[in-house]
Amino acid sequence: MPEGGFLPVLVLTADATTEVKERALATGAKDFLAKPFDRTEVPLGVSNLLETRAPYGWLEQHNAELQAALDMHSAAERVRLEVEVERKRLAEKRYQSQRPESLGQLVEGIAHDFNNLLGPAHEQPERSTSDQRRSDGCNRAIISGAGP
Repeated sequence: MPEGGFLPVLVLTADATTEVKERALATGAKDFLAKPFDRTEVPLGVSNLLETRAPYGWLEQHNAELQAALDMHSAAERVRLEVEVERKRLAEKRYQSQRPESLGQLVEGIAHDFNNLLGPAHEQPERSTSDQRRSDGCNRAIISGAGP
């Protein structure tokens, strides 16, 4: 019998005092019969206790089934949480692995834009010395107010 199960105890005694009856019932007896025993009272008392025990057996079985279902649900929930943690870990790992690639693309884009800005300056050939002298003369004439 499982611990905490229902054990029907019937006390049969010759001592019918109230003190003995109370002590027997307080310690777990489910019924109490004192001498002289009646021929029908004893079998009915035993039968009633056995009938009472049957629902306790069904209840114990049902509780065991519920506990098994709960254990299975708990295990499934633990697995679901582990999967979720692993999914987040992999997503973070993927993000971390893509970050340098994204940074490289960003740097490449900035370099490209910078080259586009500097491109015309690199494409113009250096002005010749005579072009520079002509330009300097025009600048002086404009400053002094005289023509070239």
